[in-house]
Amino acid sequence: MKGAILPLLVAVILCMGGCSSNLLESVSDDSSREADIESARIAIDDGDYQRAADILEPGYDPLAPDHEIARILASAYMGKAGIDFTYVLENSDESDGDSFDTLASALTLDITGQARPGSESGGGRFIVFDSADDMLGDLGKAKEFLDALFKSHVDNHRAPDQDDIIRMGVASAAHFIITVGKAAAELNGCNIPVNKYAYREIFPDDAGLDALLDDFSSLIDDPENDTLASLREDLVQVSAAIDVFDEVLGPYEDIAREFSDFLSKILGGETIENFTGINLAGYIRTELLGYN
Repeated sequence: MKGAILPLLVAVILCMGGCSSNLLESVSDDSSREADIESARIAIDDGDYQRAADILEPGYDPLAPDHEIARILASAYMGKAGIDFTYVLENSDESDGDSFDTLASALTLDITGQARPGSESGGGRFIVFDSADDMLGDLGKAKEFLDALFKSHVDNHRAPDQDDIIRMGVASAAHFIITVGKAAAELNGCNIPVNKYAYREIFPDDAGLDALLDDFSSLIDDPENDTLASLREDLVQVSAAIDVFDEVLGPYEDIAREFSDFLSKILGGETIENFTGINLAGYIRTELLGYN
């Protein structure tokens, strides 16, 4: 009997040792995770968005995302892109009815009043052209983290978190505005316009306007790049955020109305899947330029 019990006892002791080790490792991992999260949050509060990303991103797994870490990383990359949505929330009730300018006011990084170095400022807001790729890349990363959360929820037969949908809508609206502005800037050889006065400066009301807008729409629709697909994806996410705003706040709340007005004017009655550069050029002409 003793001979039979001894191997079992040894096995139990070994198992206990292993279980104890795993338990301690788990506690240690949890402690390390919480410490990293706290450090990343402090970095974000201090405006050190890159440090927050450096702390959390090495251990992040997009195939099995830690939801809290994914949200912090999305916030870090939105911060790196210069998104300050609190300004929009605080000032949406004071806007002059121009939803594009209101949402574009969330863009705060590398803003200048000059279309080109040395040019006079006429009230336009521009992003320095050389900053565009980094900003779009950071917003793209933020969207990737949020998209991983969406997929994780779907895989677990759960609806995405409403806050995440709104975060995605904000990031997508900013991504849309910068992408459109970059195309306009490439066409005109200038910085990136992010309000209606900037667009009026680089699309003047003269005999060349029609040809310039035609060239712009062709650039957006060019099958050699993925600009149009990217813009449509942005609009899908903005639309989803509007649904959440309407459900949670009601369609007449200021911020909900700004997003809804932004999307409806851009589409101009067209569906997102059929939206093209021609629709976008029409939006610029009628809503941003407003020439009679």
